[in-house]
Amino acid sequence: MKISVLGSGGWGTALSILSYNCSHKTVLWGKFQDEIETIKTTLENPLLKGVEIPENIVITSEIKKIKNSDIVIIATPSFAEQVPLSGLSATCHFLLVHTVSRLP
Repeated sequence: MKISVLGSGGWGTALSILSYNCSHKTVLWGKFQDEIETIKTTLENPLLKGVEIPENIVITSEIKKIKNSDIVIIATPSFAEQVPLSGLSATCHFLLVHTVSRLP
């Protein structure tokens, strides 16, 4: 099964690792190219220091890489801008994971 996680913050990264550890092909998508390059280079998210990201997770800022996913998990904070999903709904199933940046 191919699972794509939209949102490369702490929650998105953790969910992508969980997906991969359950033997799924996994894509971690982030909007910001510089952040994605850092994660790809170090195989670590700065928000999750010491948590290694498996090298077989596809880490990308190209939205087209999530096409034909069996499940797409949207793990972006509520304040984030919209994720560009047009044209993907016909080829993917979506699961929304509502995340917050801080609790009161």
